[in-house]
Amino acid sequence: MNRLSRCLALGSILAFAAACSDRGPTTVDLTPRVAEGVITCQVTVASKSMACDSPQLQGGAGMALNVTLGGQGTYVQLSSSGTAYSAAVFTSNVTIQNLTAQPMGTADGTTADANGIRVFFHSGPTVTGGTGAVTVTGDGTGNFTGTAQPYYQYTGPLAPGATSSSKTWTFGVPATVTTFTFSVLVSTKLPDDNGVLRWMTVTPPAGVATTDFDEIVSTGDELWAVGANGKIIHYTDAGGWVEQTSGTTQTLHSIEMSGGGGTITGVAVGAGGTFLYYNGTSWAAQTIGTAELMSVSTVGDQTTTWVACGLGGVIYSSTNGTSWTQMTSNTALDLNICGGPAANDIFAAGGTSASPAFITHYNGTAWSSTGYTSTATAIFREGFGCGSQTSTTDIWLAGDAGTIQHATSPFTTFTAQTSGTTANLYGAGETGNCTSFYLVGSGGTILHYNGTGWSAQRSGISSVLNDVEVRSTFNGTTEVFRDAWAVGIGGMILHGVR
Repeated sequence: MNRLSRCLALGSILAFAAACSDRGPTTVDLTPRVAEGVITCQVTVASKSMACDSPQLQGGAGMALNVTLGGQGTYVQLSSSGTAYSAAVFTSNVTIQNLTAQPMGTADGTTADANGIRVFFHSGPTVTGGTGAVTVTGDGTGNFTGTAQPYYQYTGPLAPGATSSSKTWTFGVPATVTTFTFSVLVSTKLPDDNGVLRWMTVTPPAGVATTDFDEIVSTGDELWAVGANGKIIHYTDAGGWVEQTSGTTQTLHSIEMSGGGGTITGVAVGAGGTFLYYNGTSWAAQTIGTAELMSVSTVGDQTTTWVACGLGGVIYSSTNGTSWTQMTSNTALDLNICGGPAANDIFAAGGTSASPAFITHYNGTAWSSTGYTSTATAIFREGFGCGSQTSTTDIWLAGDAGTIQHATSPFTTFTAQTSGTTANLYGAGETGNCTSFYLVGSGGTILHYNGTGWSAQRSGISSVLNDVEVRSTFNGTTEVFRDAWAVGIGGMILHGVR
């Protein structure tokens, strides 16, 4: 089964925002705040016990260069053992387990941050039984949510799901104290401070419970996903995921929507030369040729130029999304992705096992692969780009065996970036200005790029993910992460949240 990419392939994120993502100019509060879900610990001296829980389980925003997390059992799990009390000293061996999707205590996924993972005292200790005062002997003090707060520091990186070595927490507790309580939070560096903290599975509509989804796209607050047997599902925040009638049983590989905030239109393409057009109310199908179409995209920040491509080197163009003309591609190689920042600046990429890593370009007159080189030896499955409001500055191509290639203008030479995986990479989604991208692929692989390098995130699944989409809000011209969605085989839908 062929899998592929999102609609914004190879273009400027900001330039495409209006046409492809159509996210409205929503005003958001960017004031840093502490995560809710403070972890509260209760200590009973006589039984030498310490138990921690968290009644509130909500995500936290990025705070300065670190993320401050609470949420016992949601983001972290603090566990204690070997508690003891002697000569007015209470001790307990405490471990921290990372329950987020990202490695903790690192900015790039591999290099330990000097500040590690700091569990700091947000409030207390407060005596709740008996009399006297309890003190904390920490590894140091810092200003987190207050001044001079004691903390215990754990070494990073701590991989998703991993548990740290234990560290002895020490309290000065006079014999007159029987119980006390305190609350803690975790301050740590993450590769993606402002992105996904948890990936959660979502139940698909009954009619698509086993559908292999190929691509997902958003416009405004709405989402669409397409896949096998002509299945299309549509998401709204109010109604969740609902199946739509497509009018075809052909596998759909790619979808492009536009017009958020107004009349939404769109195009989906797939096997057997299938083109679907959405007029804001319903889908209508037409067949053009017999080729398997793998990608469709608007070009630049407009809806007057569309491009679609597929296996055997087929490329089609349209000025309205309904009438399509086949272009002379000058290749018979499979094209898995196509798109670009302007009608005279369109890229397509793909390849075959015999001729992998194929790149071609349209200059407004003709398609040509001459002068475009790559160090890759794998088939390209995905492409995406970013830049300023007026120009594209960076392009990435991704594909089989963990291949990620990057180029800067004029985009003639692509060189390898370290992905840290051998998984096949099929789909991408972005937020930010060249500083935040997600890639998904086989084995439940999710990678994130933070502007300097790629790091793995824990998806919690092992099945193939074919595409990912990021929804954002805007504070003026600043794009702010809202959530992410990923789709894959067997009806898989993941929701990435804070």
